Amino acid sequence: MWHGHSFTVERSINSYGLGSKFAVSYDSATKLASGTITELPAHVAAYTVIPKPFLQGLLSQFGLLVIAGAFDLPAGKLLNARFPEIEPLKVKDIIGTWKGKE
Repeated sequence: MWHGHSFTVERSINSYGLGSKFAVSYDSATKLASGTITELPAHVAAYTVIPKPFLQGLLSQFGLLVIAGAFDLPAGKLLNARFPEIEPLKVKDIIGTWKGKE
């Protein structure tokens, strides 16, 4: 029986050599619970329309939801388990198809 919604996932996603180097940081649950996040360059421009405390508070709540697993796909609906012989397309393969074709 097919579920109303089914998913396939790739378990490991990283930068796949997109040609850009960037710093990686991890905000702890404690930091997020305090309503602060690591500021990204795009946030500074956003502060002209969204006050910094509001934006950081909103994004910190989003981070806490991620930690809590609120956005995890339900394992029971993963097609990966039902059809292990089918290998999902990898993100790096998708990126490889369009990389350099801007």
